Amino acid sequence: MTYTSLKVKELANGKWLLDEVCRRQEVLPEIEYFGLRYISCELLSAPTKHWLKLTKPIRTQLKHTHPRLVSFRIKHYPPDPFNDLKLDKSKYLLFHQLHRDFLGGRLIAPHDDLIRLAALFLQVTLGDASVIEASFAASQSSFSSGEASTYLSNYRALHGGSSRKTEIEIVDEHRKLEGLLPSEAAAEVIRAALRQPSYGLEPFRVLAKHKKSRPMHVGLTHEGVAEFIGSKRVQLYKWTSIVQFFYSGRHFIMVYQKPNRLTDLLILIFSYRMAESLPMEQLNTNVNHGQLHQNYGAGHWNGSFFLRSRNHLL
Repeated sequence: MTYTSLKVKELANGKWLLDEVCRRQEVLPEIEYFGLRYISCELLSAPTKHWLKLTKPIRTQLKHTHPRLVSFRIKHYPPDPFNDLKLDKSKYLLFHQLHRDFLGGRLIAPHDDLIRLAALFLQVTLGDASVIEASFAASQSSFSSGEASTYLSNYRALHGGSSRKTEIEIVDEHRKLEGLLPSEAAAEVIRAALRQPSYGLEPFRVLAKHKKSRPMHVGLTHEGVAEFIGSKRVQLYKWTSIVQFFYSGRHFIMVYQKPNRLTDLLILIFSYRMAESLPMEQLNTNVNHGQLHQNYGAGHWNGSFFLRSRNHLL
């Protein structure tokens, strides 16, 4: 993780700062895939993550952020990274975002895929298993117990940590990657992540009235609006089937078309704190309605497609 300090003019808006960061990162031509994240810590409230809004002044958005720190992140995950991203630096940043998602528990996958992904991340960051094992063995003269440890004992390879059994599985998988170049392993990480339903998902906890208010999570992906209960995706509303969005206060209402051509409503209820952090600005740029589902990865949305209740201020 690296830090950069910037002098910001008092009236500068979010777009100015994002432009400047992308220019320094040499990804300005593909700025539409990136965003700036900050954490607001208001008095007597839990910290809340927000995306920096491009049209609003930085000063007013960061007034409850101490220190005034923003994080540079992938905001719109491309549906086809190898064709959509022309810059190698953008692919490099996507890989690091996926590693962050993986360790943060947002990139959900079956057990075998988790082991494979963990091994690929090791290959990129640490290199060949044979070299690491030789170095590790030389540094271990004795063990405090009868059970030998692995080079993952002091390394965070999975979200929430790993058991002895899981460590051995990851090491075995890592050995199979001997000789794989870091660039090749990073490309394989992206391919493996693309196969997961949780790729690019930022989950928000909600209560859904149509499911008798059972706790669930919902998030936007390049495919559509996804519902998760636990670690399983139970529903995907594709962009081609979504007719319109509305939101008011804590309520998020989506109108979608069923295969039988009838329309239905999905009503989601958030906490007020969570509602404030929803990515509404993503749905507020001018693009053709018919291209909505095709252009999600590039951050293109239809302003008329998404409506907001007049009595709700975001």
